[in-house]
Amino acid sequence: MEFVIIFIAFIVGCIFHSKFSKRDENDFDMEKVTLRAKITELQKQEVELQELKTKYKNLQRENDRLEDDYNERMSKIVHQYNEKHDNYVQQFQARTESLNNRENSLNSYKTGVDEYLRKKIQLFEYEKRKLERNHKIEMLEFRQSVFKESEALKKDLTKKYLITVLKNILINRYLQEAENLKSLAETEEYTLRLKVNEIPVLSAFVADVNEAQDERISNWFLLRKYKSEKAADFIKARKREMRDLRIENKNLQYKILAYESFFPILKDYDNESISAKPDIPDYDDEKGDRTHYWITDTEYRTLSVTERNQRALDNYWNRKNKTHTEIGADYEKSIGYWEYEKKGWNVEYFGIDKGVEDMGRDLICISPDKQRTHIVQCKFWSSKKEIHENHINQLFGTTVRFIIESTGSRSIGEIVKILDSGTVVPVFYTKTKLSPTAKSFAETLGIEVHENVEMKLYPMVKCNVSRRSQEKIYHLPFDQQYENIKIEPPEEFIAMTVAEAEQAGFRRAFKWRGT
Repeated sequence: MEFVIIFIAFIVGCIFHSKFSKRDENDFDMEKVTLRAKITELQKQEVELQELKTKYKNLQRENDRLEDDYNERMSKIVHQYNEKHDNYVQQFQARTESLNNRENSLNSYKTGVDEYLRKKIQLFEYEKRKLERNHKIEMLEFRQSVFKESEALKKDLTKKYLITVLKNILINRYLQEAENLKSLAETEEYTLRLKVNEIPVLSAFVADVNEAQDERISNWFLLRKYKSEKAADFIKARKREMRDLRIENKNLQYKILAYESFFPILKDYDNESISAKPDIPDYDDEKGDRTHYWITDTEYRTLSVTERNQRALDNYWNRKNKTHTEIGADYEKSIGYWEYEKKGWNVEYFGIDKGVEDMGRDLICISPDKQRTHIVQCKFWSSKKEIHENHINQLFGTTVRFIIESTGSRSIGEIVKILDSGTVVPVFYTKTKLSPTAKSFAETLGIEVHENVEMKLYPMVKCNVSRRSQEKIYHLPFDQQYENIKIEPPEEFIAMTVAEAEQAGFRRAFKWRGT
């Protein structure tokens, strides 16, 4: 029974063991599958993690690269900033030094002007004292003369009263004249600054002084021991006429001085006749080639065409008795060609084209890169004469006007900036030299000066291409259409010699018979 129970228990235990054993195996398989899935998921996550690590490392490297690039750029920017800062500091120091130099120059000039005025005032005081002393001596001599004459006339009792009256009148008149002269001396500096419309007043005053002198002379003829009434009457009769002539003469003198001060160019014509004309013959084109007027008949017959045209050109250049206007124009062309055109500059001969309306601009020269403009004034004066500051001031003034006309700006700061930058430069060429004061003005105003520059032969043969026939024609200065021909490079040019023009394929211009 016990065995049966044990067997049954064994059977039941086997059944239960079998049942539960199968269940555990199934659970284990499930867990195994689950674990494999988790392992697979973990492997995927590990791959992703590895990829993230790789991306992180790449991002870290990129961050390092960007940081290095940033540091490098910042270093460059800081370096550039420091360089610009240093440059600005240097420019500021240079500008400060330049301004200090200008201030020193102006102070020096002011000191010179003060010294000049001080000397003028001293000279004026000396002249004033000299005038007063001379007048006192003159009055003393006059009184002595009157006294002697009155002593002689006292012997004639019938004229005693008349002599006393005349003496008192004359003494009172000349005392008044002395006061007038003293007043004139005290106001001399003012009267020298009178405007042109006040000149007649000054002229009338001078005439009144001269009239008083004439009055004294005529009275002297009456009061002297052997009086001459006819001479006194003659002087009085001419007194009014002389007064009018003196007024007119002084008016003209003062006006001429004023006009020469306002327009310095008038002094260029001091030695030139009003009716001065170029030393050029009156051509008669019906008689043939104008070359006849510049060479002899023998030269015309024996020389070749090239030689005789060149000989005529040489004689035209070397002719004597040129007017100041012609010489000035030749000097402007010489400077324009040798100093600018030969160096590639574009030159406008403003003075030749405009004449007296050139406003002090003889040449307007533009550099090849068109970044610089020179306003040039030329003076071909005798070496015995000096250029004074009024010409320098005129050149500076016309340069400022050119800047205003070109830019439309009237700002002093903008004008000074343009002058300092060298974009527009006033330039002065002369055969002679500048006075010390003119040099000081030129240095202060920044004017480029070239002294003792001689005139040189410049090209005069105009090589022109006909607009109608396309023929190549050269014109000599004495040919009919020479002044009307305008040269347009590069096909057209101005040759130095006739041979140069002919070698380039140009022929001499025929007689012009109109359009």
